[in-house]
Amino acid sequence: MPDVCPIGTEIQTVLVPHAQFPTREKARAWIVEHGFRATKADVGKSVTRFRQIDPDHFEPKSFRTIPLGKSGVQAVIGCPRRESGRARPQAREVASASVSKNDDFDQALHERMKRLLGRKK
Repeated sequence: MPDVCPIGTEIQTVLVPHAQFPTREKARAWIVEHGFRATKADVGKSVTRFRQIDPDHFEPKSFRTIPLGKSGVQAVIGCPRRESGRARPQAREVASASVSKNDDFDQALHERMKRLLGRKK
């Protein structure tokens, strides 16, 4: 993965652990409450994966996993592909809605997510 994504990273998938959210309904509730898309979910051995953007829209080998606060939930982020010499338009505005300040997220994580997602606000 390149050290820096020149156009800003985006969240491709959100991983919700079964240990903290044992049912698909509880995982989906967390996803919706935090402003993520809950339309495509895959239940695995230890996590439920909620796809936000198709992985084909990202540069190969640009994916990495980051924690989202103390909840155990993680995000798979990646560098979007450039199309026709410019960055692909944002597929979803998830950064601002995805962080709830009244949850176990802290301000430092909120700022980190904005930086990782290319937000300058």
